[in-house]
Amino acid sequence: MEWATTGNGNRNPEIVINGNKGLSPIEIKVAPGERILLDISGSKDPDGDEVKYKLFSIDEVAASFPVESISQEENGNFVVAVPENCEGNEFHLICEATDSGSIPLTS
Repeated sequence: MEWATTGNGNRNPEIVINGNKGLSPIEIKVAPGERILLDISGSKDPDGDEVKYKLFSIDEVAASFPVESISQEENGNFVVAVPENCEGNEFHLICEATDSGSIPLTS
C-alpha cells in the first residue's frame, strides 16, 4: 500500500474481459459444444509490469459437467470448450492476473 501514501509502489493488475471491467460476474449464454472466446486484450498493469493470466473453473459448481478444455492463445486470450452434454447447466470461471512487481500482486 506504499502507493497510497507516497504515490510509489506496486498496484494490482486490472482485468478486462470482453470489454467488461470490474468485479461483477459476466454472464455468457452458449450452446452445448460451442467454444467461447474470452478477450483479455484490455487488461493491463497500471505500473507497466508483465502480467501472467490464468483461467480456471470452479469444479464444485461444474462437477457434473466439467469444462472440456481451457486454452490460451498466443495473444493471451482464452478459448473455453463447452461440453456437448451440458444443456441448462452453469460453469463458473475465474480469471486471475498476477504482476511481476517486486511484491507480486494478484487480481
